Amino acid sequence: MKIKKILLMFMGFMMGLSLSLSPAVIHADSDDPKPTSIRKLNYKKRTVRVGQKFELKAYARPYDYNDDQLIWSTGNKKIVKIVSKDRRDDDITLKAMKTGKVKITCRIRGTKKKKTCTVTVKKKVKKKYIKPTKIKLDDKRMDVDVNDTEDIDYKVYPKKATNKKVTFRSSNTKIATVNSRGDVRGIRPGRTKITLTCKANPKVKAYVYVIVEYDDYD
Repeated sequence: MKIKKILLMFMGFMMGLSLSLSPAVIHADSDDPKPTSIRKLNYKKRTVRVGQKFELKAYARPYDYNDDQLIWSTGNKKIVKIVSKDRRDDDITLKAMKTGKVKITCRIRGTKKKKTCTVTVKKKVKKKYIKPTKIKLDDKRMDVDVNDTEDIDYKVYPKKATNKKVTFRSSNTKIATVNSRGDVRGIRPGRTKITLTCKANPKVKAYVYVIVEYDDYD
């Protein structure tokens, strides 16, 4: 009899425990609405270049769906790999690895409902190298006072030249010096010449003739 009583008490305790826990579980599930369908992806087809990062986004129903219920996958990670840390979201970041074609899929967890985007990866486009052909000066002559500084105004052409860097050199640093930005400083009265040379095409040069004098107001 005592054993029966103990067994009945134990069973009653377990039933009560299960009833007290079950509403919490049901409530937790009800707070996670699952998408019923994926309306579309932001791209059906997309062309990218090797090394390029890009994003895809899914639009699902209903409006307040739980985006953790969406899972992304790639048909070939050697062509396009997922770089996002979390694959369960309504958007994903990917990176093109090599040339080819691959399908990126977004699926609703536990279902066969999905949408795909076909991604074509092409080679990187090599930028055309354009040499500079001319240095145009605003003024070929410059007056600089002793211990004063003037800057050289110039432009490199064509405008789309790949490398527009220019070097500066004074023919007489005892008269005037010039720094890497083209700022000319007068040292003592006299005349000198500043030579501008295109780094990418040393044949392209321009010259500024400098006269250094004492300031009339000194």
